[in-house]
Amino acid sequence: MKIGSWTLILLWMLPLVVAGQSSNLILGHDEFKQLNYHRAILAYEAASDKNLRAYRNLAQCYLAMGHWEHARRCMAKVCASDEPLVEDLWNYAQILMRIEHYGTAEKVLASMYAKAPRDMRALAYRNAGEQRSMLRKVKAGVRIAYQGFNSEELDFGLALHQGQLVFTSTRHPFSLVVREWDGNQSNFLNLYTVDPAAPDAKPKYYDKTLNGQYHEGPIAFSGDGHLRVVTRTQYHNEDENGIRNLGLFMSKFDGVEWSPLTPFPHNDSTYSIGHATLNTAGDVMYFVSDMPGGAGGKDIWRSVFHLGNWQKPEPVYSVNTEGNEMFPYLLEEAGILLFASDGHVGLGGLDIFAAKQKDDQYYKIRNLGRPINSSADDFGLVMDSAMHAGYFVSDRTVDEPNIKRLTTQDTLALLHDDDIYSVTFETPFSFGKIISGLVTDDNGDPVEGAELTLLKDQKAVKTITTPADGQYEFAVDSTGLYSIVGNKPRHFEAKVAIRVDPAVDDYELAVKLRRDPQISIRLVVTDSEYGEPMEGVNLTITDLITGETIDFQTTANGAYSRRLPEKTFRDTIAYRITLRMQDHLTRTLTYGTRLQHFGAYEIHKAKVNGRLLDFGMKKKTVGDDLSLQLGLQPYFFESDPAGIKMDTTGDLNAIADVMRENPGLKIEVVSHTDCKGAAEDNQKLSELRASLIAAYLQKQIPDGKARITSRGMGEQIPKSGCLCEGNYKCTPEEYQIDRRTDFIIKGI
Repeated sequence: MKIGSWTLILLWMLPLVVAGQSSNLILGHDEFKQLNYHRAILAYEAASDKNLRAYRNLAQCYLAMGHWEHARRCMAKVCASDEPLVEDLWNYAQILMRIEHYGTAEKVLASMYAKAPRDMRALAYRNAGEQRSMLRKVKAGVRIAYQGFNSEELDFGLALHQGQLVFTSTRHPFSLVVREWDGNQSNFLNLYTVDPAAPDAKPKYYDKTLNGQYHEGPIAFSGDGHLRVVTRTQYHNEDENGIRNLGLFMSKFDGVEWSPLTPFPHNDSTYSIGHATLNTAGDVMYFVSDMPGGAGGKDIWRSVFHLGNWQKPEPVYSVNTEGNEMFPYLLEEAGILLFASDGHVGLGGLDIFAAKQKDDQYYKIRNLGRPINSSADDFGLVMDSAMHAGYFVSDRTVDEPNIKRLTTQDTLALLHDDDIYSVTFETPFSFGKIISGLVTDDNGDPVEGAELTLLKDQKAVKTITTPADGQYEFAVDSTGLYSIVGNKPRHFEAKVAIRVDPAVDDYELAVKLRRDPQISIRLVVTDSEYGEPMEGVNLTITDLITGETIDFQTTANGAYSRRLPEKTFRDTIAYRITLRMQDHLTRTLTYGTRLQHFGAYEIHKAKVNGRLLDFGMKKKTVGDDLSLQLGLQPYFFESDPAGIKMDTTGDLNAIADVMRENPGLKIEVVSHTDCKGAAEDNQKLSELRASLIAAYLQKQIPDGKARITSRGMGEQIPKSGCLCEGNYKCTPEEYQIDRRTDFIIKGI
C-alpha cells in the first residue's frame, strides 16, 4: 500500500481530471490537486523554482508511486528549512523508517516531540523506549507465507466468507478494454475470490454485478452471512471539485440471492467512508473515514443499527491517533479489534495492531511485531475467531522470482507490490500482562505530562510521559513486585506498588500526584521610624510543630524567606520569631495559620487577633513610650473604676514579654485621668491605676520591682486638649483619650 501519514490511501484516489497547461510549477500543483501523481512528478521535476509546497507534494507523489528514496530526498529538503511543520517531521520520520534508517528517524521524532510535546504520535514514540528496537526482533512461533495466487498488481482488502478469501485487486483478466486510473497508472479496483487452501488456487471475479465503472472493494460480511458491505466509488455524488469520494453500500441475503446495493446513510460527497467490518449479527459496524471529528488523518469509526437505522458514527477514540488507522477487522468472540496504523509505534509505514475490547472502547493496543510487520506497509489482517490463522497484506520485498523487487532506479514506474500472505500462530496469541491506570491530582483531575517510571526489584524498567487524559499503561513480561514512581514539576513525588501474579493479566493502579503548592514563608524586618528594610537583624525562628530552630541574619533587603516543600493544602504552620539587634528592643512574635493558597505567606503582612504583626525594629531610647513603640493600645480604664479592663491584659502581657527579652530595660508606668471630678481625686485615682499596672507587670518578669516603677499624673497633662474649664464639656472620646497610661523607658 503506497501511503505516507499525509498521503491519501489508494482507495481514496478516485477520478481522472485533465488539467490545463501552465508553468511547470503551476502544472505540477494542478496535477497534484487532481491526484495525477505520475503527471505531477514530471511537472515538478522539470520546475527549476521548486518551493516547500512543491517538495512536499513531490514527496507525496513519490510515496504514492512507492519510490521511498526519492520521497526521502524531497522531505529532507523540507525538514532542513527554517521552520518545518510538525507534519513534515512526522512524514520524514515515517519515510526514514520505511527505508530502515531507524537511527535518523529517532532523531527526527525527538525533534518533533520538542516542537509538539502534546502530539500523541511523538509522545508514543518517546514513551516506547526499548520497545522500538524490540519490535524489530522476529517473534518465535509465528509463520507467514507468500501466497502463490498473488499478481504483479495490487492485491489487498481481505475478507473471509464461507471458506473463501475475498479480496480487492487491480489485476484484470484478458479483456479488449482495460479501465485504468491515471493517478498512479494502475487499474481500477475489483473484487475477486479464491479458495486459498486449494492447490494452484485461481482467483476469479467474486460477483460481476458488483464490479462497476470505478473502484469496488474491499468488502465485509456479517458473521451470520446475511449482510455484506462494499466500499465503492460514489458514482453520482461529487464534491465541489468534481471528486467522487468512496462510500459504503449494503446488500442483504434472503437465503436465495443478494438484494441490490443501498448506500450507507452517512455517506457524504465531502469525505470518504470505507473498509468496513461487521459483527456476527450485522448490527455493529466499524469502518474508516476522514470525516470531520476524528483525531486526524483517517480514523476508525463505529455505527450501531438501532430502531431500523444506522446511528450517527462515533470515532473509536482509544484507537485513533493523529496519523492513519485503517482496515479494521472485528473478532467479536475474542473481543479483539485488528487494525493497521502508522500513528502508533511501529516499524515503518502501516503496521498491524490488535486491541482488546473494554465496553465500547479498546485498550491493550499491541503491535504484532515481526514477522507480520516490517518496515513496509503491513495491513488488512483477517483471522479466524481463535486468532490462530489468517491472511494479511504487505508491500514488503519478497524473493519470489515473478515479483518485482523494490527499486528506486525507475523514477516513474509504479511498484505494484501489495501482496497477500498467510499467517499462523503456533502458540495462542496473548496480549501479555499490563499495569494501567489514571494519574490524577488533588482534585481528581487527570495529570498531563507526568513522568512515570516502572521499577522491578528497585531497578528502572521503563519511563513514560502521560498524555492529556492522564492514562498510562505498562506491559510487564514477568511476575513479581513492581512499583511506579510518578514525578512532575510543582508536584510531590508519588510511589505506588503492586504484585503481579501468574493467574491475573490486567492490573489497575491509580497514581495520585499531589500538587506542590509552592508553600513558603517570608517576612521583612524594617526600621520602625522610617519603614526601611533593616540589615543585620538576628532572627531566631522556631517551628512550634516540629521544634526545629533556625538562626538567620537579615541582609540589605531585610527579608527572610524559606520554601516549605513538605507542606501542602490544609496543613498547619506555626512559628515563634525572635528579633534581636544591638541598641534595639528584642522582641518575639508568634504566627500560625492553616494553609489555604499557593505561594508565599507574607508573615509581616499577617494579622493576629485583628492586629498586624509588627516587624519594625525599635531603638532603645530613654524617654520614649514603650507602648507606642510596640503599637499597643494605651487605654486601660473605664471612667471611674480603678480596675484593669480584661481586654487589655494581652497588651500588658506584650510589654511583659519585651521586658523579659530585654533584661536591662527599665520603665516607669505613668497613668493619667480625664478632667471629670475634683483634681485631688483624679490624682489619687491615677496613682492607684499606675500602681495596679506596675504590680501586674512586676509579677510577670524577673526583678520586676527593681525595673518597674509607677507614678500618677491625675488630670495635669490632658492629651485631648479638653481642660474642663468654664462651661466647656468634653466629649466621651476626648475623655477616653485622656484616660491613658504611658510606659516611659528609664533605662536600657
